[in-house]
Amino acid sequence: MVAAQKITDGETFFNNGKYEQALTVYQTLLKKKPADGLLNFKAARCLYELQRPLEAEPYFVKAAEKKQEKANRFLGEIYFYDYKFAKAVEAYDAYLEFSPSDSSDVEILRDKAQIGAKMIERVEDIAVLDSAVMPKNEILSYFRRHLNKDLGQIGTFSEIFQTTRGKKWYGFVSGRKDRIIYAEQNGKSTDLYISYRLLDGWNKSVPLSANINTDKNENYPFVLADGITIYFASEGHESLGGYDIFMSRFNTSTNDYLPPQNVGMPFNSPFNDYCLIIDEMSNVGWFVTDRYQKEDTVIIYQFVPNSERLILRDKDEDYVRDASRMWRYRKASSTADYKVEEDSDTSQRPLEVVSFVVNDAVVYSDTLDFKSREACKNYIQALNLRALLVQKEFTLDAKRDVWEIEENVLKRDALANEILSLEHMLLNLKKQMADYERQARLLENAALKP
Repeated sequence: MVAAQKITDGETFFNNGKYEQALTVYQTLLKKKPADGLLNFKAARCLYELQRPLEAEPYFVKAAEKKQEKANRFLGEIYFYDYKFAKAVEAYDAYLEFSPSDSSDVEILRDKAQIGAKMIERVEDIAVLDSAVMPKNEILSYFRRHLNKDLGQIGTFSEIFQTTRGKKWYGFVSGRKDRIIYAEQNGKSTDLYISYRLLDGWNKSVPLSANINTDKNENYPFVLADGITIYFASEGHESLGGYDIFMSRFNTSTNDYLPPQNVGMPFNSPFNDYCLIIDEMSNVGWFVTDRYQKEDTVIIYQFVPNSERLILRDKDEDYVRDASRMWRYRKASSTADYKVEEDSDTSQRPLEVVSFVVNDAVVYSDTLDFKSREACKNYIQALNLRALLVQKEFTLDAKRDVWEIEENVLKRDALANEILSLEHMLLNLKKQMADYERQARLLENAALKP
């Protein structure tokens, strides 16, 4: 009778939001009945409400073993946010076998856990230059300071169009300032729209693409310098949680964007991941997320973009999970001491050094080897041009492939002009790169003289 009264006390405490007192009651009873499924479930619920999910996990596990089927619903969520996605799928499946009334909601959660289970098998290995925590409303001002103006302009609709309309709508204007892609309210959600600059102003905006826009929110677009690759955030498509970052490319043969692809981890997470921006000229990128941050706060990671996707291999499960949530990562070399341009907005630049022959007897494999700061500046600029050259060669090859199969005469002519323009650009890039390397070699040899 006393035990029953204590259980009642626990229920009273729990229903009144006094979870610590309720937990004390249930843990006292568990000392006598450690295998009791119901008591384990109730103790776990107290810890869950106290936002101590990892402490709640073993209690939920014991409860589930004792046929407290509802425990699997909570275990699925705990595993999901602890990046144990395969276990989350198993827990949700066990819960769904119980045929609860909220099965449709749990099926959605189960599908997201399945997405996470696939994504965590291909986590990209990235090198981080820097990170900064800031209020979410300062994202735009951050990129105004750090983004190369030649790549384009980021701002709200009202700033770009100089109007009071759309003060919160995020938009991206191309480097040529000939087009803008921005988010605008469309019913209950936001879609991406595009508008082109004409001789007498901007034309009427139209939805970007049915392949891009969903019935959920799309936002935070950014277009690479090639003009065809777009990154954006979406709560639709196959989002892991909240906003995820997706990538698509414009297909000139269909005059539409290809179905978007999730860019994967560590860029995406069960939280909101807002935008991915890449400065190919400087070979530096940023992505913005609110994972593990206070409300209305984000963290911006500055990283070195990989020329090819590098997947984490031969790492244990805990390491991969930590890398997925950005608790572990490679630290890239800082180049703050070797700015290419003294007035550049970008204070840090990545170093991916290849062997640099200074003279017959001296070969460098690291920028720290340089004796001359001016020589190092020139060499870093050559590296940046090399990265851009690789990207433009890829774009050129893709456009040549499309030209080969394009049947529309007007589109073939347009592609031919683009191909000629790219070929001319590549010649200039190669010449500039060679000039910077030559100057770096001359300056460094002068510094090496006794």
